Amino acid sequence: MSIVSSRRGFLKGAAFSGFLLSTCGLRGAEAQTPSSTQELFLPDEGWRMWPDTKAAWEEDTIYLPGEFKLTELPVNPPTGGWEVLGFTQGVGVTLPATVEQFYWGAFGYRPYKNEYKFEDTDREVKNGSYRGVSWFWREIEVPMDFQGKRIFLHVRGARLRAEVYLNQKLVGYSILEELPFECDITQAARPGEKNQLAIRITNPGGEMDWIDGRQLQWGQVRLQSSHGFGGLDRALRLTAHGPVRVKDSWVLNTPDVRAITAHAELENLTGQPRTGSIVFSIVDPALGQTVAKKELPAQLDAHATAVFQAEMRYEGAKLWDLDSPHLYQLRVEWKGLQTDADFRQIPFGFRWFAPEGIGAEAMFRLNGRRTRIYTSISWGFWGMNGLFPTPELAQREVEAAKTFHLNCLNFHRNVGKPEVFAVQDRMGLLRCMEPGGGYEAVSATGFAQRYMEAKIVRMIRAFRSHPSLVEYILQNEAKPDLSNLNLYRILKRMHQEDPSRSIVANDGFASRAAQAWIEPYSDRVRTSAEGGAGGWWDEHQGPFSDVWNDRYYNGPDDFLYRSTDEGEIVEWGEMKGAASPDNHALLIQQIEQHGGKSYDLEDHKEILAAYETFLDRWGFRAAFPSASALFRSISRRAYESWGQFLENIRICDVNDYAAISGWESTAIENHSGLLDVMRDFKTDPQLLAKSLLPVRPVAKQYHLVLRKGERAKFDIYLLNDTGRPVTGRLMFSIRNPQGRTMKVGAWACPEFEKDKLVSLVQKAVETGPLNEAGVWTTKLALNATADSAHECRLWVVETDPYSFAGWKIGLIGAGSSLPFVGVAAEAFSTGRKYDVLLAMDAAQKAEPLVPTDDMGAYRQSGQMREDRLPEGAIEQIRSGTPLIVITGKDSVAGGYARQLADAGAFTFHGMVGASRASWMGSWYFVREHPLYAGMPVNEGMSIHYQVKGAGSNGWLVDGPGVEIVAGYSRDHDRNIGAGTFTAFLGQGRIVMQRIADMHPVLQERFLANALQSVRTKQQQ
Repeated sequence: MSIVSSRRGFLKGAAFSGFLLSTCGLRGAEAQTPSSTQELFLPDEGWRMWPDTKAAWEEDTIYLPGEFKLTELPVNPPTGGWEVLGFTQGVGVTLPATVEQFYWGAFGYRPYKNEYKFEDTDREVKNGSYRGVSWFWREIEVPMDFQGKRIFLHVRGARLRAEVYLNQKLVGYSILEELPFECDITQAARPGEKNQLAIRITNPGGEMDWIDGRQLQWGQVRLQSSHGFGGLDRALRLTAHGPVRVKDSWVLNTPDVRAITAHAELENLTGQPRTGSIVFSIVDPALGQTVAKKELPAQLDAHATAVFQAEMRYEGAKLWDLDSPHLYQLRVEWKGLQTDADFRQIPFGFRWFAPEGIGAEAMFRLNGRRTRIYTSISWGFWGMNGLFPTPELAQREVEAAKTFHLNCLNFHRNVGKPEVFAVQDRMGLLRCMEPGGGYEAVSATGFAQRYMEAKIVRMIRAFRSHPSLVEYILQNEAKPDLSNLNLYRILKRMHQEDPSRSIVANDGFASRAAQAWIEPYSDRVRTSAEGGAGGWWDEHQGPFSDVWNDRYYNGPDDFLYRSTDEGEIVEWGEMKGAASPDNHALLIQQIEQHGGKSYDLEDHKEILAAYETFLDRWGFRAAFPSASALFRSISRRAYESWGQFLENIRICDVNDYAAISGWESTAIENHSGLLDVMRDFKTDPQLLAKSLLPVRPVAKQYHLVLRKGERAKFDIYLLNDTGRPVTGRLMFSIRNPQGRTMKVGAWACPEFEKDKLVSLVQKAVETGPLNEAGVWTTKLALNATADSAHECRLWVVETDPYSFAGWKIGLIGAGSSLPFVGVAAEAFSTGRKYDVLLAMDAAQKAEPLVPTDDMGAYRQSGQMREDRLPEGAIEQIRSGTPLIVITGKDSVAGGYARQLADAGAFTFHGMVGASRASWMGSWYFVREHPLYAGMPVNEGMSIHYQVKGAGSNGWLVDGPGVEIVAGYSRDHDRNIGAGTFTAFLGQGRIVMQRIADMHPVLQERFLANALQSVRTKQQQ
């Protein structure tokens, strides 16, 4: 029987009967691994690993599944012979493990080459990965009762090439990175004795960043360059079988939510035809009994395989859902007429997830309920070994997502991991998945194309039974060519392997790239040639700032992430957000607690030392007692910005899918990750999590920062993702800086409407005048409960606390007007005397609200032009005229600093450097100081400052008269500089400010503070 992709073939009925569950009890990922008649999990502990540095590999011939005979492959013993694989060679490891975890840099460091996006400009990092052959081995015991059976070794994943030897005999080979494969070890195994299992891993190099579209050369072929680690996953297992085995089994869900199609592949391991029956049973683990059963006749030719399927329904099934992830077991049993038997058992869930209403009112439904996807993209990097999650890390990943109230995560540019799928199935979290570099199956030729197609097929077969998996993505930002017929062939090949899920060719760039996709159980490939985005609109974009900005919400009809595209799935993929540093102290502590070996350990130590030194050197300890405290404070900006962005997503009812970029950061990349590589929160998760509460009242502010005396304005919304009515009253209040609370308004909850996720309760609600400077806090509560209450902190600023009447200011590079009464400002002229010299940038043209993507944030470093102060300025400063420089231009910042340094004001070591890209990030942090009076202090500058990462920079300065007030750094840079500092040149005080694009109200106050700080005794 063959797999069918038509829904009609899946709905012919089901048989029901009782059958007793015979095996259970495995936990973690093992519980999700198929249970067989005879099964033995090999220990994760007790392995040894050794880099075989002298082994040749560069010119090897590479083989794909189905393109070789194992008996014809070369046997590659270790350098020095098999006897070198003893108990003293290499190091002891516990799986999962990679060479890099234990040997990073041990064979030297080299510059990155086609391995890291910023390798040409980032001199802070070097590649310590190992390219070449390594061995993983241990002794195993093959049970005596496996004697006379066909014995298989099942490997969950390895990278890249794995050659498997048992007792020095080649028993298996795989080149499909990080995907499962099996080895027939029958002829090599010695049941009842000690057996040496040795796995030869070859790592030809690869990526240490997010890029998945490059290829590497290996011998005579090219193939996709995946993550550049070499290693082995855990949970290897042995199974033993009689004449016929259940080689594979899988479950596909159907729109009839309590119906499934059960599939099984039987393999006849003998040279004689076999006759018998195949029994499909649905087992409820909670009851310990079979709740549905169907038996079919089965005939197998000699040495042949055959696929069988059964349509099954269980009326009493409890559905797998996000809050109630009920799991069942599919047991598939072979019953031979000669009394031989075999079985395989896998978990699954009854659920249905699919888009519907394309062309009219498009939306996703999970079990009939409208569901909006809130996800984050994970690049597949993991703590310590880099490549595979431990059970602990898999658990932490899913728990973190649930804490944030995300309902999904994406395996992004990297294949899924069984360890994670097991936890997601158990805890109720959706997953979208792509193979990494998948479009090479369409666009590449020769080996590279065949490699990727084989990888995609293996990926689907490995994970298609998981209820948490809801979508396949061919490739992120693929930009498909709709005239390439191979595109349609690959999509249909994927659909043939799993017709029950959506398959999307292109994740991103809907405004300038084509789209092609297939709905579940449909033979139609929808494309953007039909109009619009073909029904699935997916934009990767970056607003002009990675940090929340007041311009991002201007009312119910004008805000970032607003869409009116009702007829298509609207996906905001890779939403840009602020990056933040890891808590390097915490990571070092955790690495040490887990054995002290990690590929990124030295990076974390170097970065931590740099920040600790800065805090001591420049007097920041009172504000940040430890570097960890600083890291957590800086990271608030990211979580607070995401909270605001996700509110915008939710207040547009048309939106269906929101993807945070991204999930995990590494020591050198993707610092926009919400978590570090050990899946730790970077700061208080509730700053983000509250925005995704299923029921959430929102008072959406027009401004977070206001001038004293202004009124704050809000729109009142009720967000409801539950699909159930919400009743009661919404009460809105505001608390002044002295703690007094005043009522603003109250409204009844709107009536419930099916499939409507947001209700606008009241537009343009205003407070009274905010006549006191400081923090005002609004609160919108539902039925006076605190759990879901929405709070907003407003900074009210007195922008003119001082008088500068009669001052004469010489302007350098700025306009002629200043926001202060009685000030005379004119362009600087040599020979004229001024109270203050003020260098500021001219007003900039407003940037667009939403560019189509964020690649413009990346700018190659080049020779920086250096501007100079006008002639005569240095002499005036030296003689006592203060200088204030407020600039966002590196030509001004660098040029003026060098000129002042040459004059003797301070020592200048250059600029730290601008943010390389939004996902790499940069940040400022400020301590209490008169320059920041009346402004947020002792914090990483967050959503009130609204300083964007792109274009930020800072000075590397030193000297006896230098005082740094605001620090600056970026990504993983070891250089921490100044965003704001003061110095002296002769008698003249200097204030330097490189944070030019902060909120205009705060910028106005900073200018007032700066002028006040340089006030001379005569001016007082």
